[in-house]
Amino acid sequence: MIRADKFTTGDVLDDYADFRVVECINCKCQYIHDFEHYVLFYNPQNLEQHFLTLFEEGEKEQYPLPCRECNKSDWDFKDINSKEKTNVLNGEWGWAIR
Repeated sequence: MIRADKFTTGDVLDDYADFRVVECINCKCQYIHDFEHYVLFYNPQNLEQHFLTLFEEGEKEQYPLPCRECNKSDWDFKDINSKEKTNVLNGEWGWAIR
């Protein structure tokens, strides 16, 4: 379970938000994504560094920042698989997991 008290979207803290650990499809760099509000928390040391992952119809799906690890500007993310959970606990987002 991700500690929702650490993550806010705007001025709202939503205990029912759907926070998940996701990874870059190219290099497996991990991020926290709020699927309820479509916000990707980009930097584990600076939660103010986040951006929207919702795009308008016809808009090119490209995030405003490149992947932190592989530095690709054309990247996407997916949910981690259950085997990756240990890596999350031992990694830079480990503090977010209860």
